[in-house]
Amino acid sequence: MLQLYFCGRMITVIVDNCRSRLGEIKKKRREEVGWEEVVSFLREKGMLDEKELKRILEAIRLYRNKFAHEIGTYPSIEEAILMISGTTLLVRKIAENKDKFHFLF
Repeated sequence: MLQLYFCGRMITVIVDNCRSRLGEIKKKRREEVGWEEVVSFLREKGMLDEKELKRILEAIRLYRNKFAHEIGTYPSIEEAILMISGTTLLVRKIAENKDKFHFLF
């Protein structure tokens, strides 16, 4: 369960930093940057193919929509694997593309 907590924290930090960066670019407050804009931002960076992006987005949505809001909810084995693999893929892709994601570090 602790691994899922850390995966969730990594997802939150990465998404929030993307929102902050988009806010700077678009002259908006971070809170005004929508989820769709974050997804478009990740697509535009070109670091992921659609299959990888889909897996990462499923992990992010699962965490943010279910486990971040429903206290006491425990994931199934499939959900846990999805979150861990999606987060691992996201972090690996960011590490491989440090020049594009320098604002996350």
